[in-house]
Amino acid sequence: MPRTLWVIAYDITDDGLRTRVQHALEPVGERRQRSVFECRLSDEELRVLWQQLARLIDPATDSVLAWPLTAAGHGRSRALGCATVSPYELPAWQVAGPE
Repeated sequence: MPRTLWVIAYDITDDGLRTRVQHALEPVGERRQRSVFECRLSDEELRVLWQQLARLIDPATDSVLAWPLTAAGHGRSRALGCATVSPYELPAWQVAGPE
């Protein structure tokens, strides 16, 4: 089952909801910053996660965004300060879209 690398970021106002969103993302991704995760997901895994997140958030005040990351985009990633670019290689069959 092919997987795509997704960058998922959230802005949640309520501390409890924010913690629940964090707990939903931790098993499927790597935390890159406080509210940003990188997740390698199949289409079905993304669909299930998205439904779970939709049930958790308040759409009037919260937001969750997801971007697929291609191999070309990952290869151009940059980091400053104590941040790091994800350490793993991305085989071509695991990334989204054309390079």
